[in-house]
Amino acid sequence: MQEKNVGTWNCLIDGYMRPGNVEVAESLFDEMPVKDIISWTSMIRGYSRNKRYREAISVFYK
Repeated sequence: MQEKNVGTWNCLIDGYMRPGNVEVAESLFDEMPVKDIISWTSMIRGYSRNKRYREAISVFYK
């Protein structure tokens, strides 16, 4: 199977965060071999959208 590039991972994370599938997005984020600024921002924004502010701040500090 072909490895996903970072852009594909980011799209998947954002796609799962938007409707509130936070656990799936977290799992994908944890599996990512390489993370960029968009990856981190997608998690922070996703947590904030889903009113999970502590998690958003935690990811921000990482």
